[in-house]
Amino acid sequence: MRYSRLVIVVTLFLLTACLHAPPESYQNDIDPEVATLETPALLFSPNPLNVNLGFSGSLKVYAKAVERLSGAYIEINYNKDKLSLLSVNPGNFIDSTENGIFFESHDPSTGTIEINTSYLGIDSTSVSGTKYLAVLVFTTVSSGKSIVQFTSNCELLDPDDIPIEIKGFGVGGIYAE
Repeated sequence: MRYSRLVIVVTLFLLTACLHAPPESYQNDIDPEVATLETPALLFSPNPLNVNLGFSGSLKVYAKAVERLSGAYIEINYNKDKLSLLSVNPGNFIDSTENGIFFESHDPSTGTIEINTSYLGIDSTSVSGTKYLAVLVFTTVSSGKSIVQFTSNCELLDPDDIPIEIKGFGVGGIYAE
């Protein structure tokens, strides 16, 4: 009897998920063949993110095609009337090393998130390629499309504390129905 209910619940979930497919313009911004952003870039994935109204969803904050990334300051704005930020968690940029830091702050009254992450110490630890710096977890509080975007205050740094030019900024979309 329990097994039958579980099958019904899973089937209904899958049918509902298929009905809420992303718009046809969906592109995976991490895929190098599809993305149109000039790199190095900051972007969100998945994009768009579809979430049922009142539920939570996660957006990853990516640094794409960077060379010798050692630290980052990321500032993000979101629509505080449509989204509520639940948490900001570290990404795979630091990769569980003991010489890294990650801290964040956010102001729910303005819809602003600040993320600081870097390697510490005198060694010149850095990464190259595409890594996600953080995971943002939002709850939808109003239906419709919400924009999540980077501000011009973002900064990427190499091990010598020299800024890495950010050539592209992605814009994230969260759809709540």
